[in-house]
Amino acid sequence: MAHLLFLDVNESAFQTMQLALDLGHRASIIRSEAFQMYVVTNEVRRTLDRAAHNIALPRTSDKAAMIEAVAALHTDDPLDGAIGQLEAAIEAGAVACERAAIRFTAAAGVANARNKARTRAMLEEAGLAVGRCGVAHEMAEALEIASRLGYPLVVKPVSGMDSMLAFRVDDAADLHQAMAANLDEPKNMSPQLAEQLSRGVLVEAHLPGELVSAELALVDGEARHFMICGRSRGRFNECVEMGAALPTALSPQQETRCFKFAEAACRAVGLDFGVFHVELMIDGLTPALVEVNPRPMGGIMTSMFERVTGRSFSEIIIETYLGRLPEAGAGRPRGTVTARKVMPLADGKIPGEADFSGLATATENLVAVHDYGMTPGRVVTKNQVLARLVVHGPGWAATMAEADRLLDRVEAMLGLPIHKSRPAEIH
Repeated sequence: MAHLLFLDVNESAFQTMQLALDLGHRASIIRSEAFQMYVVTNEVRRTLDRAAHNIALPRTSDKAAMIEAVAALHTDDPLDGAIGQLEAAIEAGAVACERAAIRFTAAAGVANARNKARTRAMLEEAGLAVGRCGVAHEMAEALEIASRLGYPLVVKPVSGMDSMLAFRVDDAADLHQAMAANLDEPKNMSPQLAEQLSRGVLVEAHLPGELVSAELALVDGEARHFMICGRSRGRFNECVEMGAALPTALSPQQETRCFKFAEAACRAVGLDFGVFHVELMIDGLTPALVEVNPRPMGGIMTSMFERVTGRSFSEIIIETYLGRLPEAGAGRPRGTVTARKVMPLADGKIPGEADFSGLATATENLVAVHDYGMTPGRVVTKNQVLARLVVHGPGWAATMAEADRLLDRVEAMLGLPIHKSRPAEIH
């Protein structure tokens, strides 16, 4: 069996690591001491206890530290492959693997994909559709870009993650608010996250259409396409992703166009090996880039994929990064599975008398509650993800509507205003 290195982790990567161990592989991990995109549960502790090597660094985005740690581990206990599912560590991890001659996604490709402005320039050169954009580091630059592009706009970090600090902007007042958030809020974040979000602000023309993602793999020049996933988007800020919907409601022709675009985008930026998550806006039959992610789909999407298809996406990830081209496709999906994040609209406190005892039976097709801290009396912050709710129903439209109604029930239980989904559209 193989020895796999996990280049820091999030919730989805822990699932992959658990499966690798269950399959008999050895798994080691390099993780950040101060920055965690997961809740430390008993299951997480058991997984870390099973690791062949559990290495902690102050910051897994520190290239020099990652190079040293990976080289030392590979020398002491040779590695057969590496898996990176966390944006905030993947650039340093790719460089470290390249230096140690461990097969992983090309470091240049990862760096290109993590820079949204550079990605757009490379795709435009390759003849792929992208929004007109510019990069601002101060308000005056943002206003100048806006004067050229016109409104509406989308404003977000050049190297972002998980929809953080992404805003639709309809006028100069919105632009001031969005730029203030992008320039000021990273100062109060952990250094590893702040470094990622402080590389400039992308100011981009708003793209019409529906937000989807293409999940695919590339190994030795060959591609495998798995699924086009839909999204529920925020009612109050359409740039906030409320949760995925698997599969999408697009037509077969639209899906084919999306896969073709996503594969071409990966090749254009130099993503030569790995599992990738490419987000697109599709308007009719025309896809355009939102972002190329040099890692597999995250959050709880991998477990949702397995729920709706019966196929383990974590196994696809493991096989790919061991250099084995997995089978394409997702079989015949069983209905629709969709998730909704529970996120406060503002800073606040969950009332001490809040009662969540009825949540498990709040709606017929609720199949999972991922609770990250819906605790009575807890102080919460704006946009903090307190939970993810998963609904699995027989039809796309009905399942999406059921999940949306569930947020109304949860808001009443929580006692705080939360983000809601805008009504889903059917094409």
